[in-house]
Amino acid sequence: MLDTAPLAIVHSGPDDAQDSYPSGSSLVTQLQEAQASGRLDDAQRAWLSLLARTGCGGGSQGEGRSVADEEPSSSGASGGRGVEHADHACRLAQARLLIGGEPGGVRDAAAQSMLGAGGLDVRGLSRVASANAYGCSSQDPGLVAAGRAPALPGGLVAIYPLFSLLNHSCSPNAACVVEGGAMAVRAGCGIAAGEQLTVSYLGPRLMAPVDARRAHLERTYGFVCGCDRCAFEAGLPPSLADFVAQAALTGEQLAAASGEAHAKKDANTASYVDRMLVETRAELHARAARVRLGNGWASPGIVDEPGVSLLQLSWLECSLWTLTRLQLDACGGDLDPEQVASAREAVEVTAPGSDLHASLAARELLAAASLARVARGRRERASAQGALRAAAEAVGDAYGARYGDACTAGEGMAAALCGNLLARGVGAAAADWCVEQATRALAVEEGA
Repeated sequence: MLDTAPLAIVHSGPDDAQDSYPSGSSLVTQLQEAQASGRLDDAQRAWLSLLARTGCGGGSQGEGRSVADEEPSSSGASGGRGVEHADHACRLAQARLLIGGEPGGVRDAAAQSMLGAGGLDVRGLSRVASANAYGCSSQDPGLVAAGRAPALPGGLVAIYPLFSLLNHSCSPNAACVVEGGAMAVRAGCGIAAGEQLTVSYLGPRLMAPVDARRAHLERTYGFVCGCDRCAFEAGLPPSLADFVAQAALTGEQLAAASGEAHAKKDANTASYVDRMLVETRAELHARAARVRLGNGWASPGIVDEPGVSLLQLSWLECSLWTLTRLQLDACGGDLDPEQVASAREAVEVTAPGSDLHASLAARELLAAASLARVARGRRERASAQGALRAAAEAVGDAYGARYGDACTAGEGMAAALCGNLLARGVGAAAADWCVEQATRALAVEEGA
């Protein structure tokens, strides 16, 4: 786990709108005042200098919304892209010293060498905030329930220097969450020695098709993403690429139609929308199974066996998240655990440990617990208990990736799960009952 303290942090005030966080200008004001009064030590001032010269750094957005969404940076770089190699190597060496890889005296000397004659002006501070500020609109309910974060109203905006050095991927191998003001970054999956640690800058846009993701990253951070997921989707055969783009557009149109239909209690339109969702998803799978990939990717070259890999299919599923979300929402309270599990598995592969991953795991458990409640007959009850155990294990995996080992089972998982269910509108009695069923299912599994 990577745990990094903020260089500057501003919490929402009592007069701020609900489900929002302070603007980036409040960070600039705080940094300006701290700089003028001498409250910043040499290392903090050196971090500011480094981030100002780096431009759009890493990890600026995570699952919140970056201040760069409000004030686009014009630096045209990300994590050192678009700058001279020698300067990048120099800044990387300075960052390593500041991180703490050297004794304090060496680190302090490095900080001193990075400091200019004076601090940054307002424009420089604004550039740092624009490119590196992280904002979230609320405290994570699972951490609050588990006692790992204070129950503060509203959200926060902050600059986490070390976190800002992480590069972006549309299929990140790490997840981030704010714990009591500090930023915790955990590996969401196995990461090989020497492999780069990546996070997402996109927030909810991570579940958009490649063109939308790339356009936002280029507009906001100044680079065209070349991660494995983007390379795969950008290289799809035209027939499949066009289908994915049209399906995404259809999803947006169906979202509006579905909302109106359910609001008007129009069963015919709602049924049509649901049927279209099922048919579109089935067609995606069929087309993906017929694709021939060259050299492991959808590009010219040696022709391999037809069909995309499970990883690649999960990427395509997530690029059509609007459809999947509609399909789940259309079920209302009659959720099918297998249907939710399918969505959760795609997100687990694409963005392990993300808020959406944890949310879908909790939703899968709720669906399985509801199914177990109405199960009749020995065979039906056995099947329902199996689904309940699988869902409880999925929650443990998701919470382990997001919150750490303390929340994979036992009281830690129970508290985090209950907090997440309550935050998503589940009644207190239903949430407690769901947690109790999950605890029993896991106890049976361990005793078997």
